[in-house]
Amino acid sequence: LSKIVFPFELAPNYGRSPDLLIGKWTLIHWWLVPLILFFIFRKKVTALLNRIAGFIKDCIRTLRRLPRSVYLWVLGLSVLFYVFRVLSFYFIVLYFQQVISGFDLMFAVFLTGLISALPISIGGLGAMEGTLSLCLILFGIVKSSAISIAFINRFIILFLSILGGLVFLFFNASRKKAVKET
Repeated sequence: LSKIVFPFELAPNYGRSPDLLIGKWTLIHWWLVPLILFFIFRKKVTALLNRIAGFIKDCIRTLRRLPRSVYLWVLGLSVLFYVFRVLSFYFIVLYFQQVISGFDLMFAVFLTGLISALPISIGGLGAMEGTLSLCLILFGIVKSSAISIAFINRFIILFLSILGGLVFLFFNASRKKAVKET
């Protein structure tokens, strides 16, 4: 008697508004399912939240011991890092003869950094490229250029990380050698 109704374009419109179907779908999947999962795994979720709260309290306690000059130094380095990161994205986009606004580029860099920090994969591998490609495509970059930009970005990050690691190893080794000699 009743037919299965799927959300979005798959659902036949039997006098109902598709917006209504999407609204019900959203209500069920984004509110009801997590609520049910929370009650099923209540003890584990509570323990995890308590561990996270304890970790945050420890971080705050440690940060309060640092002098203000350290905060300003770290803030300055962070701002400088993100300015250069956005500029490198901008020059890569220009290389592919594409146009994107500065605000859209900053949003893509922010979202890419946020998603790559999630523990989905090792070093955000795949998540970073997918997020960056999707953002760039949504902001009007051609699909092939967006994917190429994402992979070039990953290559640059890996190359600079390896270069920085080698500098650190050699600098740290020479510093240890100098300390042993004195």
